[in-house]
Amino acid sequence: MATHLSALLKDKLSASPYVGDIRQRGLMCGIELVKNRETLEAFDANLTIGRNVCLRARDHGVILRNLGDAIVIMPPLSITAPELKQIVDALAEAISIVATKIRS
Repeated sequence: MATHLSALLKDKLSASPYVGDIRQRGLMCGIELVKNRETLEAFDANLTIGRNVCLRARDHGVILRNLGDAIVIMPPLSITAPELKQIVDALAEAISIVATKIRS
């Protein structure tokens, strides 16, 4: 499952200009959100980007937690492939929604 999660994260998030790094150990993942992918410049903490992304993910039925502007994925070991896809799809959509608000 960890390999499947890694492939999903790479496929859905690696092209985002707001994903600075994806760190993974087994099924535990941290996705670092940044203002500038090239310089890894952080967002202003007052924008609470990580919190906002987690809130938007809830709109898609997925509960995630943030540590500042890092999003944590730590699913149960019994998770299925379709459930992993739902998590990553919800996260990608949430980042897209929040990014649209940032740009406007």
